[in-house]
Amino acid sequence: MNDTRRITDKGDKVKGIPEMNVPPLEPLLIKQLVAAQGQGLKVTTEDLKVYGCSNFTIKKLVANLKENKFFFTLDLPHLILDGRYVVDGRVILIPVKGNGPLSGDIYKTKANVTLEGELIKKHGEDYIHYTDLNIRFKVGSGRLKLDNLFNGERVLGEIINTAINLNFDQFIAELRPIIESVLGKFMLESANKIVENFPYRVLFPE
Repeated sequence: MNDTRRITDKGDKVKGIPEMNVPPLEPLLIKQLVAAQGQGLKVTTEDLKVYGCSNFTIKKLVANLKENKFFFTLDLPHLILDGRYVVDGRVILIPVKGNGPLSGDIYKTKANVTLEGELIKKHGEDYIHYTDLNIRFKVGSGRLKLDNLFNGERVLGEIINTAINLNFDQFIAELRPIIESVLGKFMLESANKIVENFPYRVLFPE
């Protein structure tokens, strides 16, 4: 994808700190995301690379250190998706079935995140352990391309992709609750991998 090359070639890549379990933000790699909605729809993505996560702006941050609760609002102007998918079910009354490459662009995402934690004792010191992360997001606009729908039936695949993108808001609205749940679990695990390396006094000095 041209946009992907442009982002990585600019040298904006945030490499993370592997020895401390701090994941890279460019790209943010989600090994597997499974979203299921009752018996009607199941979407699985594999090795989903998300570009543009490092270009976030924190619009609001509220920290309650006494109760270890944090609230913040993020703006993400442009996210680029690149990975693989498996989908089977109906979205906006459209039957969708297939597996193959997935690509897409998401614009003007706003996310409200609530993070809660508790102090635990480890090595004789206090460490924070996050117990709950709740995320609610809203997308401005976007487009997706699902290759190899219906075993590569080109005309039908183009029709389904066009229908999805013409109804992008409704498509995202139907998937939002399950995506928020899965992303919340992923972000919670990532946050705990980071803070488990640092005593509370280092993270939040008096």
